[in-house]
Amino acid sequence: MSSHSLTPRELHIAVRKGKRFDVLLLKGSEEFLLRQALREYVAAVMPEDAAGLDFSEYRASDIDAGTLWNALTTMPLFSDRRLVVLDISRSVGEDVAGVIERYAARPSPNTSLAMTWITERKREGQTGKIGGETVEVVFRELKPDERIAWASGYLKEKGKRIEEDAAQYLIEISSSEIGDIAAKLDHICLYLGKEEEVTVPLLMEVAGVTSEYTVFQLEDAVLARKATEAHRIAHSLLDGGEPLLRMLHLHRVTLMRLWLFARLIQKNAAWQSSAQGKEAQEQIQKALGRQVFKMKSYRDAATHLGELRVREAVVGLLDVEIRAKSSWESDAARRYFEWLWNFCARTRRSAGTGIHYPELIG
Repeated sequence: MSSHSLTPRELHIAVRKGKRFDVLLLKGSEEFLLRQALREYVAAVMPEDAAGLDFSEYRASDIDAGTLWNALTTMPLFSDRRLVVLDISRSVGEDVAGVIERYAARPSPNTSLAMTWITERKREGQTGKIGGETVEVVFRELKPDERIAWASGYLKEKGKRIEEDAAQYLIEISSSEIGDIAAKLDHICLYLGKEEEVTVPLLMEVAGVTSEYTVFQLEDAVLARKATEAHRIAHSLLDGGEPLLRMLHLHRVTLMRLWLFARLIQKNAAWQSSAQGKEAQEQIQKALGRQVFKMKSYRDAATHLGELRVREAVVGLLDVEIRAKSSWESDAARRYFEWLWNFCARTRRSAGTGIHYPELIG
């Protein structure tokens, strides 16, 4: 039998049905999900009372070929099969690699070998040369919508639920690592106690942000081009502890969506109804994700602004972001409010004309 692959979901179903694999390779950059799948597999195939003698776990970088071969070919004592878990994330010597390849070609009927390979995200598509009976499961980086769906499911298992905006905000304030999101959710569940619903204000409170507004109210004010309201909300968020860089990230997402709309709107009706035009519209819906209900707000804002102004806003925002990350950090907030006012103002200011709003800058 040649090697074949399963999705993480298919692996989960197979394990729940009692499936055991001769040689299993769990690989990918989503380490939290990979480790979670490994724990589930070990718990399903290895009885606790047999684990002391029939379960072995090694790093390929720390083991010699002879020790590995003995572990793979030793008969089980208290279970139907031995289970050997081998991490091959680091460099694997030629002798150990040879043992793995030779064993995978003719695995023992008395042993299950499960290998883990944590990859870098840029190398997710890299394939190994194990072959034989290997069943490969790839845990790739989840997209934002997939992370939201995962977070909702994770909370559901704990008897909690999360609002749509709260799920979006959770992704915005977390790294793309599922482990980071899981840690935040565990903290939130402890904070909630018997309460069941996770909201944006609750997430802000847990994150140490104290403001009567949310980042989504800021987004709505920006799309409606309400400069004064946007300034008031932005001030409240920053004063309340919302990091400037996180707000800039939110604006960058908004601008990218507006850019897609602006490019679509300038095309004629015939192009928009063509296959290419429909594909562009599908891209926009995909970009909006769970905020597709804001379609009209984005279209109206893009129509008013036009592609050129959106493009200029992107350049201006990048300048603010550079300042926020550099030694000019003290100047970044002032530049941010200036950028926000210029972008939200319903009338474009003339080149070289300053804007005076001391009551907003403070």
